[in-house]
Amino acid sequence: MNIDRLRRYRNGLNVERLHTIAHVTPYSNGSHSCNAALVALELCEINGLDIYQQFAIIKYMLLHDIAEEYTGDIPSDVKRQNPDLKSVLDDIEAKWEKHNIPDMPELEPEDKDIAKCADLIELGMYCLDELYMGNKNMEHVLSNVVRYIWQYKAIEGIEDFINYAERQGYYDI
Repeated sequence: MNIDRLRRYRNGLNVERLHTIAHVTPYSNGSHSCNAALVALELCEINGLDIYQQFAIIKYMLLHDIAEEYTGDIPSDVKRQNPDLKSVLDDIEAKWEKHNIPDMPELEPEDKDIAKCADLIELGMYCLDELYMGNKNMEHVLSNVVRYIWQYKAIEGIEDFINYAERQGYYDI
């Protein structure tokens, strides 16, 4: 057992998410990654992925933000508005992962899409929870999540989340 690696994993999972936006409940990479893995499991099952694909995607989801132990959680809006910064951060995180997570799963493109959707749905569900508690700061984040996830509508289960968000009254399609 590699205790140093486990400590790095724990450190990465303790990184606060959405630190630039006021939120009511704590939100760490650990809670996000665990919940995203559960969303991925659901998406894998309803899309008929085999057990090996499911394992790779769930493992990926549990580890996908660990490198933020080194870089911190940089909001996706900041990365989109600064492509050079995004490129540098992606490079740093890839090198960090290669060195610290030697067995990080390499996902096939269709499996990466499932993982990305799980990541977005989990963030969207957190936003819905926050909005339910009166935190209007999450309206913009949820709107972005739904806009980005819509491009994956061919994946079974995506429309279920979008319809759910709409029924909650916080997003109008």
